[in-house]
Amino acid sequence: MCVVVEGTLMNSAVSDVVATVLMLDDIREDDAQSIGTLLSLFCDRLRSEVISEISSVTDLPLSKLVPSWARLHEIR
Repeated sequence: MCVVVEGTLMNSAVSDVVATVLMLDDIREDDAQSIGTLLSLFCDRLRSEVISEISSVTDLPLSKLVPSWARLHEIR
């Protein structure tokens, strides 16, 4: 049950990040690169600190626990 709650919380955070980044329609190229760097750091940190822990206690695929994860990687 705790894993599902963590997955739901992580999905909410990832969904918010995705929605916020997608609202940035007209930005300069260097700003876009900075956002890309931040998204990479965010993804790497989530993967190492949260996803690896969740994966160690459940057999559920990440796409089921955090459905918006794939979208985050698309916009990254």
